Amino acid sequence: MIFTSADLQKVIMLPRIDTFKAAIFFTKRLVVFNKTFAELGCGSRDFAAVWHKAIAGRQDEDIASTFYAFLHKVRDTKKIVFWLDNCGAQNKN
Repeated sequence: MIFTSADLQKVIMLPRIDTFKAAIFFTKRLVVFNKTFAELGCGSRDFAAVWHKAIAGRQDEDIASTFYAFLHKVRDTKKIVFWLDNCGAQNKN
């Protein structure tokens, strides 16, 4: 049995430069998404799905594909319990 917490982390803009506007060069920034599945307790089956906007966005099929990838990783487990926040855009599609 696995107890895991799943959450879509804050959007990350890469490259991360604190003084971005003070830099000599300007470049397009890459929008990166991170869906994390953290096993609760002392387990070691943590999983992070990371992708950028050119691959996929935050649509329902994109989020569902991260759950599919996690479930494929732990496919031999008999029971999996997810702890999710109540964010409609992430979990209710």
